[in-house]
Amino acid sequence: MAGEDKAMTVAAVGSTISAIAAAILLARKPVSAAASEFPPEVLEILSAIAQGEATTIEQMQQIINFLAQQGGGGGELGLGYPPNATGISAFFVNCPLAQPNAYNLPSLEIPRGMRVTLLARNPVGVNAGIIYVAKSQVDAGGNTQSYPLPANATISYTITNSNLIWIGATVAGEGVYVTVEQMGG
Repeated sequence: MAGEDKAMTVAAVGSTISAIAAAILLARKPVSAAASEFPPEVLEILSAIAQGEATTIEQMQQIINFLAQQGGGGGELGLGYPPNATGISAFFVNCPLAQPNAYNLPSLEIPRGMRVTLLARNPVGVNAGIIYVAKSQVDAGGNTQSYPLPANATISYTITNSNLIWIGATVAGEGVYVTVEQMGG
């Protein structure tokens, strides 16, 4: 990363020097024996070019620093991907009673960039019915405002906490396995 910063700075300085040299060559008065000064307008233009280049370099460095922070640890660009997880959490949520009863998933924070995944299955085998997934208890208790998850099917959500999900089962005792990647141990 440091090598890329130096290369960018060298390129920006080279660009600035080229712009100043071009301005000098284009705006220079014919040199006479008595006068070899530049008009004040040319000096103002050269000063503005140099200040503009310095501002551009500073802003580019701020963008690079921001992108490096977004990419996760090590100061490397993440290229839009979250850093790798350091572990997982997994648990089973049972629906002891069939719909219209609905059950809220336990609270589990979902790290930024990670997804919670639900698998319609139970500890003794494949579900016989359908699990309905929804945003509220009322919605999961019915079939019209929820997502039907058939046996052995999965669905993933990018949300902040697993407790934002409610499930309802068409067969008592069935449920979902829940898993999510975790950060920091």
